[in-house]
Amino acid sequence: MRAALAFATIITLAAPVIAAPSGAVASDEPHVVTPPTVSKYFRRFEVGPRFKFAYRVFSMGRPTGRNGNFHGLAADYFFARRYLRVAGGAEASSPLDGSTDLFVLGMLSVGAQYPWRVTPFVDANVGFGVRHWRMHNQGLTGFAYTIGVDVGGEYAISEGFWVSLAVGWRRPVVRQPGSGQIDSADLYDDTFTMKFGVGI
Repeated sequence: MRAALAFATIITLAAPVIAAPSGAVASDEPHVVTPPTVSKYFRRFEVGPRFKFAYRVFSMGRPTGRNGNFHGLAADYFFARRYLRVAGGAEASSPLDGSTDLFVLGMLSVGAQYPWRVTPFVDANVGFGVRHWRMHNQGLTGFAYTIGVDVGGEYAISEGFWVSLAVGWRRPVVRQPGSGQIDSADLYDDTFTMKFGVGI
């Protein structure tokens, strides 16, 4: 009987050592699973940029009767920048052909995004301002507004620096004032637009 009890005691004490793999030491500490390492190139960012400075190109009617490309600089400040995007800013553009044609707008945009290393987004935007141009040797300044949609993405190069590219549709509308030989009219175009920017 004593021999049986001694044998059972030896088996009980030796079981953890037998079950453990070679070289392992039995421990009462809980086993901690280390999460897999995520590459910095696929790391998620919780928000987008606070400020964005951008170049935009689009087409609009000219006094010659033909459409021309306008090249503009824009600055935006984002009030909301997580899943909801809300931004206000300003934009000024010109044909860059030596003319006095100038298009200046205050802008407001509202959209949605999914923040990540590469953040896709869609924005609806509206702008109000003025356009100044010359026609029949007269300087004209008219009220202007735009509506449009931009679809694109932002790439986070680092924690505080982004680059972005967007394409979309824009409708600039200009109220042409009547003066002398010129009749008042609303001039508008539907145009493709592209916007490239950097954010901080």
